[in-house]
Amino acid sequence: MAKKSETTEHTGAQPAVKPRIFKASLRADGSVVKGSEINESEAVGERQTQREVVVCGNDPDANNELAKRIEHAASGSYVRHGTHRPNGLNHYQPLARPPAGHTFYETKNGRARRK
Repeated sequence: MAKKSETTEHTGAQPAVKPRIFKASLRADGSVVKGSEINESEAVGERQTQREVVVCGNDPDANNELAKRIEHAASGSYVRHGTHRPNGLNHYQPLARPPAGHTFYETKNGRARRK
């Protein structure tokens, strides 16, 4: 009997990978620029010192959840905002201001820029 051939259908979708966190900066046009990669505890520290961070990856739900967790750990309370400008990203920020800064995250249609 002939051996059955195994085939897989290619859908073009990328497999989900664990989100990565980066220091971030904002451009005048509202776009978010990735800096050096950091871990979650470093991201909380960045946010506690009022700096920007961005969560990147191809799973928007995982990016959202990690960004929320970072902001909650850093400030205790948070509010979610969509983009404020065409080049911006969704983000979390403290419920009350100050402190300054944001925890941005990539979505299906919004990506951080490279330096």
